[in-house]
Amino acid sequence: MGVDIIFAAVSEAPVRAARQASATIPVVMVAIDFDPVAHGYVASLARPGGNVTGVSLQQPQLSTKRMELLKAALPKLARVAILWGRFGS
Repeated sequence: MGVDIIFAAVSEAPVRAARQASATIPVVMVAIDFDPVAHGYVASLARPGGNVTGVSLQQPQLSTKRMELLKAALPKLARVAILWGRFGS
């Protein structure tokens, strides 16, 4: 079907499956309940390398960088509301 990008979110399983499916199609992840660096999906959050990139919600100190990325992706963005909760509590 000519997939241009794979989006994998929340748990490790979709990221693992996407990475196994292709080494060339970009994989954008939202890692909520696992550390993508510790599991070897990216070299580092600053420089992921390979075909996997995205954000890890395990790193609250990256909030500023997340907002910069959001603003870069949506330049007309004026207001953002963030609802934050703990998973598994």
